[in-house]
Amino acid sequence: MRVRLARQICNALTGQDGSIPIITLSSEWEADFIKHIVGPAEEKRLAMPPSMLNSFVGKLRDTFNALSSNGEIPVIVVSTPVRDSMRAIVERVRPSISVLSQSEIYPRARIKTVATIS
Repeated sequence: MRVRLARQICNALTGQDGSIPIITLSSEWEADFIKHIVGPAEEKRLAMPPSMLNSFVGKLRDTFNALSSNGEIPVIVVSTPVRDSMRAIVERVRPSISVLSQSEIYPRARIKTVATIS
């Protein structure tokens, strides 16, 4: 459903310069999240060790704190399997931040990578 709304979602997230500022995950973090998602299709959940999750949340906070000085509100972009788990994490840390899967980015939207969490 959200994929069909990609144009509207992206329009709402576009900054003053006409692009969407995004934060991506390193390939290592993407792989770690995918590896720790367990359960049948409708009941998938993240089962990441607390120490690893705390490390990620710390890096997430550091990244947002560093970017908050320039006034842009970045969006986190992750792969489709990771989106729901990432949304649950971000909701606790920074509820105002949007999380998109790569498939939810409108093809004509201009994106600008402002950070990568590694």
